[in-house]
Amino acid sequence: MEKTPKLIRLDNGVRIVLDPISHLKSASVGVWANVGTRHENSQNNGVAHLLEHLVFKGAGGRGANALAEDAEGRGIYLNAATSHERTGFFARCLSDEVGFALGLCTDLVLSPHLDARDFELEKNVVISEINEAFDDAEDRASVLCQMASYHAQPLGMPILGDAASLNNINKAQIEQFHAMYSAPLNLIIGVSGAFDENEILDLTSRTFGALHPKPATAPINAQFTKNVLFEGRKIEQSQIALSFALPKPNRKDLFISQIFSSILSGGMASRLLSDLREKQGLVYNIDAYCENYFDVSRLNISFGCAANNAAKALNIIEHHLDDIAQNGPNEIELARAKKTLETSILLAFENPSSRLLSMVGQIFVFGETINIDEISQGIRNVTLKQIQELAVFTRDPSRRTASAIGNSKVEKLVSNWG
Repeated sequence: MEKTPKLIRLDNGVRIVLDPISHLKSASVGVWANVGTRHENSQNNGVAHLLEHLVFKGAGGRGANALAEDAEGRGIYLNAATSHERTGFFARCLSDEVGFALGLCTDLVLSPHLDARDFELEKNVVISEINEAFDDAEDRASVLCQMASYHAQPLGMPILGDAASLNNINKAQIEQFHAMYSAPLNLIIGVSGAFDENEILDLTSRTFGALHPKPATAPINAQFTKNVLFEGRKIEQSQIALSFALPKPNRKDLFISQIFSSILSGGMASRLLSDLREKQGLVYNIDAYCENYFDVSRLNISFGCAANNAAKALNIIEHHLDDIAQNGPNEIELARAKKTLETSILLAFENPSSRLLSMVGQIFVFGETINIDEISQGIRNVTLKQIQELAVFTRDPSRRTASAIGNSKVEKLVSNWG
């Protein structure tokens, strides 16, 4: 029988989530710091992501090659990721390597070398990453929409930064930013799969338990802004991203926005995919999804299409949003969206990496993990009226923003829409 995840808090405030799944022969393990792009400013934008890169140049007495060789020699997949709100260092491994894998993640977080000789080299690597992302019009439109939605705020800044902001970053700024990692209240250590609980608790107590208590740095609260950003390019497919402000996220209404987005674009039978792709042939794909931060939330709709089809596509999207706001969804599509969402969550919970990432996010936002039965019941409790009320909320013109990449016709179109 699968055990309930256990949340442990060390005396200094560091949290540890243990999620044993005894029938597996592997585990996911990681360390997450509640620190990301939201903790930056315009002068050091990109420092969180640059720091994520730099720790892999050497940590815990190992150089870059030794880190890679020691991990791969034991079959450990070691990686990291930076988001607007947090940074994670994580590993996937067989059960007998969990302690070693956690030791590697611990070194990356607590004992990076941060050698100044690596800075310029790694800045060049990140600039290459920035240029590659810029060349991807779909990705770039998404970045622009984030910037437009939270204009001139840390939450609106690109995670990668830009060449100018990266060139501003020096060793002192890197070390100052890294110091936020060692605030115990910012840290969560997690393991999901097959592992020795005593081994994990012993390692975390000796390392993270030795950190001195200090206040966690809170990011500046964000505010959704009505805005339009456009970049002109000669490309075959125009890329358009739309955002709609949603009410501040809370645990009680956690699944309303997710079901709303699933009704719009949760599968081939969803409204936008069925109409725009299957009936009209205007797009290859269209995505609708929600992004929840600790203080703000938004619905995003993104798609690519020929410039001549953009106006018709936007009109169809508006039609469906208006229809749900005026009439609500029907019982069949609500039931389908609920089943789609519940299935996707339950399937993800069969993967230790997905389970762990979900639980860490829940702890950062709500202070505890959410039981899978509560998740299923929360999805089933969502009503037609709640979806309709949320759709009405998005119809306020002051609560929407847009970005696009394409020609002047598309620029005029999204400017008028926004």
